Amino acid sequence: MKKPPRLVARTLAVTFITSAAILSVVFTVLTVDARDRVRAAEIEKLRVAERVFTALEARRQQEQLAAIATLAENPTLKAALDVGAIRALAAAPDARDPYTAGHSERVSALSVLMGRQMLLGAEKLEILRLGALLHDVGKIGVSDEVLRKPGVLTSEEFEQLKRHPALGARILRQVPFLTPHVPIVELHHERPDGGGYPFGLRGDEIPVAARIVHVADAFDAITSARAYRPARGAAEALAELRRHAGTQFDPASVDALAAVLPEVGVASEPARQELLDHQMV
Repeated sequence: MKKPPRLVARTLAVTFITSAAILSVVFTVLTVDARDRVRAAEIEKLRVAERVFTALEARRQQEQLAAIATLAENPTLKAALDVGAIRALAAAPDARDPYTAGHSERVSALSVLMGRQMLLGAEKLEILRLGALLHDVGKIGVSDEVLRKPGVLTSEEFEQLKRHPALGARILRQVPFLTPHVPIVELHHERPDGGGYPFGLRGDEIPVAARIVHVADAFDAITSARAYRPARGAAEALAELRRHAGTQFDPASVDALAAVLPEVGVASEPARQELLDHQMV
């Protein structure tokens, strides 16, 4: 059933409000936390984008007010708009590198399948789905030279990359409806043996959802092509994860991945799209 034109206009207006608010938070966090590390040109891009959203808000003021009234009576619509804003924010890091296009969406879809296999409840699955979608949002504050480098990173470049979980968590903490997803974003690079970052947590100190996303993230990275290497097959990727289960990766999460892979093969692009179609959107 199609939405009435006025409701569509209201929906778009509130999407602009939410996106502008999140973008403003991203700009503020980057300016305070990483002004000396992010290039001036990248900060200027955020300023320009923020001004565009502000102008859109001004032109649609009447529709926005009406939409806010609608949302007060329609929590389902508000939830849908929140998800839309999250997906727009999550897409920003992926869009900067053609080799990572769709990465966050695939990690989210695979994480949910793994979470179901591990018998997580509906509420935890929803937090997992959106947290996985946002897991790399902190890469907004990592330079293009590092993100798109066609080769091995230097130690200094890797240290810059390692800041993205903490930066992502800082961004999310400024937006109240995103705070449930902070542990996933902040801790998805922790390892069972304590060798991860940013805190060096061990075993059960790491939330289950973050452990799941760590495995799903690694699997998608291995099975995706990069500028410096071709994609590897699903079987080879799973074997790699199994070799490091208990040290780098949570064994239960690796087992869950192995269990769900037969549901949706990921050795080809059509299969990757099938994986995305399993999302609860």
